[in-house]
Amino acid sequence: MTHEAYTGRISEDKLFYLRSRGFDEGTARSLIVLGFIQDITVRLPTEYAMTLNRVIELEFGKLSKVG
Repeated sequence: MTHEAYTGRISEDKLFYLRSRGFDEGTARSLIVLGFIQDITVRLPTEYAMTLNRVIELEFGKLSKVG
């Protein structure tokens, strides 16, 4: 059995699209990530999915305020 993971930068085009519709950078990034992991979160118990979503929102909110 093997495991393969993919990591990469969030597309600047996707960020631009969401930013041009009024989302701040942190919110735009969290929406992209949450959309990407939605297939996983729908299979989790509700409490875990809600917690995971909130953690992602908080982390990207912190990152957008740095600097």
